[in-house]
Amino acid sequence: MLNKIIAFLTFTVAFYCSAETVVRLTPVAVEQHQLQVEIEISDLNRETLQFAMPVWRTGRYEQLDFASAMTNLNVVDGNGQPLSVTAISDHKWRAELTSPSAVVIRYLLTADELAMRTRHLDESHLFLDFAAAVVAVEGAQDKPYRVELNVPKHWQIRSGLKQGESANSLVADNYQQLIDSPVEAGEHEFRSFEFQGAQFELVVWGHTPANLDKLNADIKKLVVASYQLWGSFPFSKYVFMVHATDNIRGGTEHLNSTIMQWDRFKFNDPENYLDFMGLVAHEFVHTWNVKAYRPAAFVPYDLNHRHHSTLLWLAEGSTSYLQEKLLLTSGLMNETKYYQRLAKRLSRHQATPGGSHQSVADSSWYKWHQHGGQHGHNFDANIYQEGFAATLALDFWLLQNSGHQAGVAALHRLLYELFSLPNGLTEGQVQHAMAELVGEQADVGQWWQQHIDSPLAVDWIELLAQAGLENEAKSKPNYWLGARLQAAPEGLKVGAVSTQSPAWMAGLSQGDRIIAVDGFAVHSGNFERIQHSWDAGQTLQLHLFRQGILTKREVTLASPQGLINKLKVAPKTSPEADALRQAWLGNR
Repeated sequence: MLNKIIAFLTFTVAFYCSAETVVRLTPVAVEQHQLQVEIEISDLNRETLQFAMPVWRTGRYEQLDFASAMTNLNVVDGNGQPLSVTAISDHKWRAELTSPSAVVIRYLLTADELAMRTRHLDESHLFLDFAAAVVAVEGAQDKPYRVELNVPKHWQIRSGLKQGESANSLVADNYQQLIDSPVEAGEHEFRSFEFQGAQFELVVWGHTPANLDKLNADIKKLVVASYQLWGSFPFSKYVFMVHATDNIRGGTEHLNSTIMQWDRFKFNDPENYLDFMGLVAHEFVHTWNVKAYRPAAFVPYDLNHRHHSTLLWLAEGSTSYLQEKLLLTSGLMNETKYYQRLAKRLSRHQATPGGSHQSVADSSWYKWHQHGGQHGHNFDANIYQEGFAATLALDFWLLQNSGHQAGVAALHRLLYELFSLPNGLTEGQVQHAMAELVGEQADVGQWWQQHIDSPLAVDWIELLAQAGLENEAKSKPNYWLGARLQAAPEGLKVGAVSTQSPAWMAGLSQGDRIIAVDGFAVHSGNFERIQHSWDAGQTLQLHLFRQGILTKREVTLASPQGLINKLKVAPKTSPEADALRQAWLGNR
């Protein structure tokens, strides 16, 4: 009898511990993007209930104000009686329970953040990143979640989450899985394929003339190349979500899916199409590098607080590096195009002086505080640019110290094998994996100190020459100004000005509008032609407006020495350089 009682109590405890939280989503005014959110939490054995709207989302290391879109917040108990709710902060609340019971949290949410890839509702679809829509409830985050979508019957519902008992329901194991598994519900195009036992879906919302069959086939090429790199998938189903609309671009990785946005008319342009495939590759690489293994500061995700890590360069910059390798190994671009895109990235890196002031590690740690602009351009290193460049240097170092047997691809394969979740990745673990690949003859600590813990200072022309590449100098115009110029009908708008550049020394300032050069009017209609008469060493007389006042400046152009322009294989290369280049391009 005692055994039966124990068994019954064990079952009862297990039942109540696993009681699911139900999230009900109901569009109430689609033209105004209004979404009713209802969260039902069962079997609460506590006197107070705390809940909070996240202040950031996965994939973007920036504080966001999701709570500002909430209104009509109220909480009722299991009998429908209102409970007292007190605001603890601008995104946290506490409800007082009269007795242990079920609780329902309700609020109206404005879902109008399409470009942020967080929440958007209109007459054709509902897209939700649940981190931007569902509050985190204390005591309920480890329990299962069921999402019920009360949407039009003809809408299709696509998500990396499993379908529930009904066609309009989804289930998540816990809150962590919920906030990393968005949903796209609405009118959209659909394609799919299978590979190595995994199911892949392509969901396209928005009207586009893109060839979706070709897009689906090319995505599969990237999937195959990724599988060859890592050797297995950390999922059984993956959804590629695409928003094809006007003047939009970007992507966000998730646990079992990605959301990508692209201008609907740019898929049929070869260069823009390749850029989009680069975005696909980037977000898919994150399936391993960030979702399968990621910095310890983000294990598990706590979206109510900012967390700092010195490894964001690895999470983002290395992902950017591997995306280019996958485009190459998948056959979506050739070697010449790879060099062209590499040169463009290195040129952008060289044109951003912030990397000479801030270490790669510090660029990661202070990512939350970086907001671009003139200061960011000159004094902040970018985790994408610096991370990409540091990973390129690391790839060469690993290959050269492993007899061309193991590069960055092998490093990430090892990180996946040794340090996947629930482990949180540390600098020591990354260095351990590096040492595993190169042995004792190479000093991992020294490389890390010089390239990660210090501002990145690499002679890229010299480094790439070791693989038989040379830099082809620019012909015309061949000068360095050190300021970003945007040609407009009313003149040249001056953007960020680099420290110690000719523009800096001449006193140009961000926001200036140059209207004449050497007495000639300059604008978007003639800038391309007029700058071909400029050369290094030449002094230009500038007339410009600053704060509405006409003024003059004199600037002497400099030579762009050491700046990457165009990369190609040198006419004569050594066998050693050829062997390194082939190992590098082979993504070992």
